[in-house]
Amino acid sequence: MMDQSMAAERELTRTYGFWEGVKFVVFMGINIAEIVIGALYLHQCLLEPKIPIYLVVNGVVNILIISIGFFLEPHLILYALMRIMALFSFCWLITGSIWTFPHFTSYYDECNNILYIVTFSSLIIQYAFIFMLLIFTIFTVSSSRYPERMRAVIIS
Repeated sequence: MMDQSMAAERELTRTYGFWEGVKFVVFMGINIAEIVIGALYLHQCLLEPKIPIYLVVNGVVNILIISIGFFLEPHLILYALMRIMALFSFCWLITGSIWTFPHFTSYYDECNNILYIVTFSSLIIQYAFIFMLLIFTIFTVSSSRYPERMRAVIIS
């Protein structure tokens, strides 16, 4: 019995580690693409010259957050640093939205198409991620607060 539970735990750890690696590669790839596209088209958005800067800074900050969380051991100072960078990232998201969204119907001739679409898509994906995280948090808090009610909902 003990061997089965240990084997199941090892399998769960290996599967969890695999998916953590996949998440790491996907998120790093997205952020590296943001940096590259922002740098390539740095002076090709006359409509709002700050859009490429938004992409570069967003990619760099997110890579720092991911790297600290993935590679370094948990420590109070690193945890505080990650939270400060996450707060900056959220404020930067709002700033990027202010620079990007008002020009959705008028960017065609004055801003590089690839640059604008990547920025717009990045913002939408980040808002969707925040929304899913919020829903997950609400579900987790409510299920831990009322476990009997949640168990009844799941069973029925």
